Amino acid sequence: MSMKWRIALGAALVFFAGIATGLFCCFWHVHHVFLQRNSGQLAAQMRAHLKWELNLTPAQLEEITPIVDQTAKQLDEIRSDSGRRVAEALAQSHRDLAPHLTPEQRARLDKMAERRRHSFHLLHFHMPPEPP
Repeated sequence: MSMKWRIALGAALVFFAGIATGLFCCFWHVHHVFLQRNSGQLAAQMRAHLKWELNLTPAQLEEITPIVDQTAKQLDEIRSDSGRRVAEALAQSHRDLAPHLTPEQRARLDKMAERRRHSFHLLHFHMPPEPP
């Protein structure tokens, strides 16, 4: 193999390794920062942000802690409710579409619904059960 081809192959391998690394890091970041957030982590981040932005004293930080904790809990509930409502809307959409499809299309729609359920499971949203 000529030297030019070896260099081109090496460059291509480095390029694709960089893409793979970038994708992995992106998915890891999204999963750990956005999807696995719970109200305790969110409250800690909110407190740290407020302390830094507002230059809060330790006494002020202690006073606002219950407010921040309650807000984080409410935001977690909103996130859960929103995910449930999205899942229900998509499930209803598939039920409404099914009568208008051929058997092959319905089978593909079922596979789409299964992928959606799996994705929602990974996002920690609870899907409503599918009717028979």
